[in-house]
Amino acid sequence: MGTGVTDTEKNGNVELDAADLHRDGVEPAAAVGFGRQAGSYAKVRPAYPAAVMETLTSLLPPTPDVHVCDLAAGTGILTRQLLDSGYRVTAVEPVGGMREELERQLAKAGVDILDGTAEHLPLDDRSVDAVTVGQAFHWFDPQPALTDIARVLKPGGVLLMVWNARDENVDWMRQWGDLVADLGGGRPYQDHRELLWEDVVAESGLFTPLEHLEVPQGQTGTPELVIERTRSTSFIAALPPERHQHALDAVAQLLATHPDTRGRDQITIPYNTQIYWCRLNR
Repeated sequence: MGTGVTDTEKNGNVELDAADLHRDGVEPAAAVGFGRQAGSYAKVRPAYPAAVMETLTSLLPPTPDVHVCDLAAGTGILTRQLLDSGYRVTAVEPVGGMREELERQLAKAGVDILDGTAEHLPLDDRSVDAVTVGQAFHWFDPQPALTDIARVLKPGGVLLMVWNARDENVDWMRQWGDLVADLGGGRPYQDHRELLWEDVVAESGLFTPLEHLEVPQGQTGTPELVIERTRSTSFIAALPPERHQHALDAVAQLLATHPDTRGRDQITIPYNTQIYWCRLNR
């Protein structure tokens, strides 16, 4: 498909315009959805609780010489927290729209921003002390990604993976998750709640046994926060316009009718932040 093509290409539930063409190795829903809604993502996705940086700094005390690769950095939510903690940071992000937003968010922060994927990192062998992955490892091809992460880590280097996972033990949040998945045609990745990351990392044979900590947190705002959170979901953002708006309307209807959310000016989105870490075992 060449420059100036205006036809659309269908890829499952994703509608790709010429402007949305994505690089090889990136799931279409991520490439298109995150590219289209990078601004919304930056605005509504929560930061990570203090326990994330506390975990990393206990493993790797920060100095300006300690080099961290923030992999699949998105719009820079975790990147900023790494910088604020005193690390030297290189952010790697494959989706152009997210990378542009990352540059806007951190234009004066002194962070190197590179185009690259987890499976083919644009970094030298043994060049970083840690690799962090926020809200993204479920998009990777895990074994090639772990192999390349091991390649760029210094001996004994740290891998830290973190997710702000919605707490679907809360009824309205569970209904929101089911609704969004149904209207989006299903999650385009294997839900990380169904995976044992300990087994995934152990299969590589490259790292020490994975350790885990769970920390609850909440994000409070108006009902519009939940609508924008829906908009920033990759496989909703990637839908054709009519289906995209239908999904947002359906979520608004849920909030207006569920007994835990109807009539409320403020709603708290419940999360359980999942923190995983290990070290390169060589």
